[in-house]
Amino acid sequence: MNTKGQSDNQPELFRIACRKDKSELSVDMLKILLDRGCWMHRKDFASLGWNDRECRIAVQYSKGQIISTDKGYKASILATIEELDQAAATIQSTIQSHQEKLKDLWAVIHRKAGATQTEKTA
Repeated sequence: MNTKGQSDNQPELFRIACRKDKSELSVDMLKILLDRGCWMHRKDFASLGWNDRECRIAVQYSKGQIISTDKGYKASILATIEELDQAAATIQSTIQSHQEKLKDLWAVIHRKAGATQTEKTA
């Protein structure tokens, strides 16, 4: 935060928002990945001026054309079956983790809602 209470990353967020469409990030990333023809790490994209958020958005809106694993990012068309399986397993693991978090959150909500109902009837 700066002295005016504004986020220091506003210019970065503005730059992302100025793109016509989030899918443009995917197209740009895919072009880079196809040009390089190999796995690229986040730091490789950072050296090209990309930030974490842009990388995540590019993968998210790529419609499966870009995979992301612990190895980095790769164009799906260049990936082996094993690499695609690893990417799918990574996504599945993330889904399971988020489902567990959601279950825990729902439990908190239900406990809180029950406590509130008890307070109203008391």
